[in-house]
Amino acid sequence: MTILQSYEAIYEHGAITWLGEKPSVNQAHVIVTILDVTETATAPLRTNRQPSPLIAGKGSVLADLTAPVSPADEWNCLS
Repeated sequence: MTILQSYEAIYEHGAITWLGEKPSVNQAHVIVTILDVTETATAPLRTNRQPSPLIAGKGSVLADLTAPVSPADEWNCLS
């Protein structure tokens, strides 16, 4: 069984621009999906989202981040 991996890229004027992780291969078969030109022209390629300044400084760590808050025997998902 072959496991396929997906990578996102934009093909423009004969060049490929990778949007995320670049595959570490020298040659590959590819499947190209053509999106509507108006859809790709108006949508931003990447958005760096930021939290609202209204919540800045209002969070706090309540417990140790390396251990669960409650013991595993209290978790109903394991039963």
